[in-house]
Amino acid sequence: MALVMFMIFILVVVVARVAYQYRLSGDHGIRPASRQASTVNKAASVLLIASFIGIFVTSIVDMYRVDHTHYTDSALWLLFGKLASLFGIGFTSYSQFTMGKNWRIGLDENEETELVT
Repeated sequence: MALVMFMIFILVVVVARVAYQYRLSGDHGIRPASRQASTVNKAASVLLIASFIGIFVTSIVDMYRVDHTHYTDSALWLLFGKLASLFGIGFTSYSQFTMGKNWRIGLDENEETELVT
């Protein structure tokens, strides 16, 4: 189930948002770190990619029940996990929607956008 939720997250929060951003502004909004980027910017990009890989790998581990503990088999815990995942996806999508044209993945240190609070 974790893999399904992760795929829903990727489709809604990343793919759909990039498509919406492109339709809204003519720009996809993805700003990968360049060679000239600061160390902090490069580190943030590496951590973002590492987190997606880590979530994908742990989802596969969960799917095959490798190192799976018994307490997560409870129907209540599974329901809680699904609801928490869906809430997180919905809240993230809402947050991105309120950013409008100023939404970005990554940081271009030379680009200035309107502050969204």
